[in-house]
Amino acid sequence: MLLSLYAAPLAKLSIIYATCITYTYSSIENEALLF
Repeated sequence: MLLSLYAAPLAKLSIIYATCITYTYSSIENEALLF
C-alpha cells in the first residue's frame, strides 16, 4: 500500500529527472558543435 503511494511520484520524478539530464546533455552537445 505504502509502496504504491510512493511509486507514482517517484516514477514521475525520475521521468522528469531523466528528461532534464537528456535535455541538458543534448544542449551541451549542440553548443560543443557550434564552437
